[in-house]
Amino acid sequence: MPKIIAQLDLLRPYIEWKKAFDRDAHNRNNGGVKTIYVGHNLENERLVFLLFKVSSMEALFKFTQPTLIRDRAILYGHNPATARVIPCID
Repeated sequence: MPKIIAQLDLLRPYIEWKKAFDRDAHNRNNGGVKTIYVGHNLENERLVFLLFKVSSMEALFKFTQPTLIRDRAILYGHNPATARVIPCID
């Protein structure tokens, strides 16, 4: 099953970003994307790491489209220019 590893630079405090991220969970779930892990660096709360499990390669490609990544960045409050999204498969 495909996975996505992401690293984000936040534009607002982690607690505010996490609330926005959590409010959008239904869109991720409906798109076949399950959140496995979300957390921030111990020394820098504005550096976030995420791990997602994706239901199919199609869902993976939809989830990682640049326009969708930009839209989510605006919604959640992270910098889309510095986001690192790595699709993986086992």
